[in-house]
Amino acid sequence: MNYLTEQQSTDLITKLSTDDDFRVAFTEDPAAILSEYYDVTLDSSDIPADPIVLPSKQEFYAEFNGYVSHVNESLGCMMIHIFKYEPDPEP
Repeated sequence: MNYLTEQQSTDLITKLSTDDDFRVAFTEDPAAILSEYYDVTLDSSDIPADPIVLPSKQEFYAEFNGYVSHVNESLGCMMIHIFKYEPDPEP
């Protein structure tokens, strides 16, 4: 199995949180969708035997936004540490 890039992962999560037709196609044949859209090949052992049930679009969106917020906050903290940035004192 090959892997998704960060951009491909973002695109996949965005589609799963916004596109009803994509969600249906993904649940029916995830291997075909990953191959067609992202050039990812799955072994048959990588595909669950049970039908795929996706969280709601809202749940996908909320989880993704929480992840992005966490990453942005972490990057901000790293920048403060690296550059020894101190915010301007309040007037």
